[in-house]
Amino acid sequence: MKFLFLFLFSIISYSQKIIVVDSLSKENLPFANITLKKDNDEILKDYLNENGTYLIDKNKSFTHISISNLGYNPKEIMRNRVKDTIFLVPKINLIEEVLVTKNIKNNFSIVGLVNERKHQEFDLGKGVEKVIFIKNEFNIEKRIKSILLKIKKTGKGKIAFRIHLYENNNMIPGNNLLDENIISYLDEKKMSITEIDISDLSLIFPKEGVFVGIENVGIIDADFNNKIRVEYNQSLNSQITFIRNTLKKEQWNDINEEFKKLNILKYKNKLNANFAIKVY
Repeated sequence: MKFLFLFLFSIISYSQKIIVVDSLSKENLPFANITLKKDNDEILKDYLNENGTYLIDKNKSFTHISISNLGYNPKEIMRNRVKDTIFLVPKINLIEEVLVTKNIKNNFSIVGLVNERKHQEFDLGKGVEKVIFIKNEFNIEKRIKSILLKIKKTGKGKIAFRIHLYENNNMIPGNNLLDENIISYLDEKKMSITEIDISDLSLIFPKEGVFVGIENVGIIDADFNNKIRVEYNQSLNSQITFIRNTLKKEQWNDINEEFKKLNILKYKNKLNANFAIKVY
């Protein structure tokens, strides 16, 4: 017991605990992005925990710290000016007038691949983001009610993930359509459809289609083997699923090209994630 106390004390003694909060509401900002920099080089990229806190190793050699979060202005601070509490200022967004359609109850359409037959499952580790392109076959703009994901967790602990929606930039994910941080939690060990309702955001399903996906941002409980397992189908011969590691600053990659590198892609059609959206 004495050894454990000394061990924990030594960790705290050589670490600085920071907390990141909203400058207006003073609420903590869970799973914001943190980057330690040495001049212009990124030394470490990670996420805050579910309480919006992070332990910085004082022995780590860095000159600046950068904090960012969807919906907030990013902040970069010199090491010698880092305080225990860091305030992020919310971005001011001009909200367009929204036409509300009455009597839309149950008048929804599911667009995407969430109901396709399962062909394979693959894990999504911390820091990895996966998106799928969803074509707009209505030829008109619609509203997005919710996001549908065929996923489950591995391990015992609860996992947090961030929702993403991107513009279609010549069949590559473009600008982020979300201006706020949407975090959801996965505690289901059985493969099933997880639905995240985002109807209060009044997001448009553009004529050009949209990229929809998730980013694994961390584990709530101390089980470091936890991952998100994503179900894939083989219904299309076109590539619409992309992946990148946000903690390694990777560019978007064709998921099937990644599978080829691992010598696990031996299928006639392309593998794509079972993701979809519900629109009205």
